[in-house]
Amino acid sequence: MTKDERMEVGIDTLPESLEEAIKLYKDDAFMREVLGEHVFYKYLKAKKEEWKSYKARVSQWELDNYFVKY
Repeated sequence: MTKDERMEVGIDTLPESLEEAIKLYKDDAFMREVLGEHVFYKYLKAKKEEWKSYKARVSQWELDNYFVKY
């Protein structure tokens, strides 16, 4: 299905990155209610740290594609 077709029938797409998922989670009142304030914020903090660590890592793909070019 195309993006437009999915939108017509009310099918949402999953976040494309952990960063996008964190943004959606942060604004989700249902998750806050279900998990409770303490767990909600602990999980948010953990995922932010995970994203920060991921962004700082150089992947093998980057090494293979950029190291020889520059």
